[in-house]
This record gives sequence, C-alpha cells and structure tokens, in this order.
Amino acid sequence: MFLAQTPDGRRITATRDEDGFCPSCQEVLTAKLGDVYVWHWAHKPGRSCDYRRSATFWQYSWMSFYHACGSWDIEIRVDGYDFDGINREKKLALKLATKLDWLEEFVGQLRRLG
Repeated sequence: MFLAQTPDGRRITATRDEDGFCPSCQEVLTAKLGDVYVWHWAHKPGRSCDYRRSATFWQYSWMSFYHACGSWDIEIRVDGYDFDGINREKKLALKLATKLDWLEEFVGQLRRLG
C-alpha cells in the first residue's frame, strides 16, 4: 500500500522514521524502501489482508505523483467506494486500472471466438 496509518490516524508514506499500520486490519507494516520500486508499505511475511491487494508498481507511481501534487487524498474510501485518489477542491476522483489478468483472459476469449 502507498500510505500507512499512524496511531494518531495520520496517513504516511513509507519511512524508517515512524511505524505504519494497515488502515484495514491494524497490523504493523514493513516499509519497503528499495532503489528499484516506488517506496511503499507491506504486511510482514506470512501476514496479509485484502486491503489494496491488487496495487501494482504502475499504480504506486501514479499515486506517488498525485500525492506529491499536495491537493489529492490518496487511497481513500468514500461512501463505501475505494479510490486511488480524490481531489475534493476540483471534485475529481482517480480510479487506476487493477491488474490486467482479466484483460489477458478477455483477449484470450476473443481469440477463441474469432
């Protein structure tokens, strides 16, 4: 996930300076701070929940971009719907595509038909 939650409810990007907790299951998270991928949070090995399970490097890159813009709330739920970002001031919502497994299956079905 791109943003973890602190004990006081703030949402933070991956860092060594603070502990991050999963907004869904409240488990302690591990900050992934490598040189290749976008910094993000992950559940500890052997632990997981369904929160943001389908996020990809591409999605994290876009969330990082919008988060840096300053006026976007990232990884947010509104009225039961999950959004990758919302700009309340401009009344815009961002829902990035999920993993493309379904697309490969769809293309395969089209090939079988045609």
